Amino acid sequence: LFPLVGQLRAAVEGGELGPVYMAYTYTMGFGHEHEPIRGQEGALAAIDPSWYYRAGAGPLPDVTVYALQLITSVLGPVRQVTALANLRRPERSWRGQTITIEIADNTAVLMEFASGAIGVAVGSDSVGSAQSPWGGMEIYGARGALVLDDVDLASGYPVRATLHGPTPRTIAADLGDQQYLTPNHLAIEEPHVYADIMDLVDAIRDDRAPRATGEQARHVVEIIERARAAVATGQTQQLTTRF
Repeated sequence: LFPLVGQLRAAVEGGELGPVYMAYTYTMGFGHEHEPIRGQEGALAAIDPSWYYRAGAGPLPDVTVYALQLITSVLGPVRQVTALANLRRPERSWRGQTITIEIADNTAVLMEFASGAIGVAVGSDSVGSAQSPWGGMEIYGARGALVLDDVDLASGYPVRATLHGPTPRTIAADLGDQQYLTPNHLAIEEPHVYADIMDLVDAIRDDRAPRATGEQARHVVEIIERARAAVATGQTQQLTTRF
C-alpha cells in the first residue's frame, strides 16, 4: 500500500533495469525476548515470547513474510521454490526460563519468478547487516540495479531506493505519503496495520477491490509452506497460486 512500492514496480516494469536476472531480500529476527517492551513492566512486558519459536513459527512467517510481500509486489508471482534450513541455536532464555526452539531458525529460500527472474529470501534469527536495512531488497537487471537503501522499521515500508544504471536516480517517499497515516498514526508502532484496515474499509465503501489483496497474501503463505516442504523433502516445489 505504500506509494514507493508502486514506483519500484513501475521502474522494473518500465524496463529501467532491463530483463531482471537476480533479486535478494533479507530479514533477521534477532529474538523477540530482546524487544524493548519486554524489559519494562506491565501486561505487554509479561507476554511469553516462546511461541515465536514453536513448531509452525520461526523467522519465515514472523519476519521473512514482510520481505516476500515486498519482493512479490515488485517482481510478481513465484513459479517454484527450493530451500535450505537448519537450527543454529537450540535454546534461548527469557526471564530465567529456558526456551527450547522447535523450528528452524536459519533459512534461505531460492525462488524462480514467473517472469524468469531468480530471487533469494533469507530469514534468520541472527544479527543483521550493518549496511543493508532490515527488510532490504536488491534487484539486478541487464542494464541496471535497484537497491533499497532505507526501510521504516515501525511499519516495514520501504522509504528510499537507488536506481543504478545509465540514468542513476533516487526514489524516495515519506511515511506521511501513505494517505491513511495522519500525524497521530505516524507515531505508533506498526502503522501499516491501520492503513491495511482503512484501505479495506474504503474498498467496501467504494465497491472496489482492496489494494492489499487476499490472493497475494495467499501466494506469500504458499511460498513459505512450499519452502518448508522443500526443506523436508530436498525437492523443488511448484506453486499453484497466482495473484
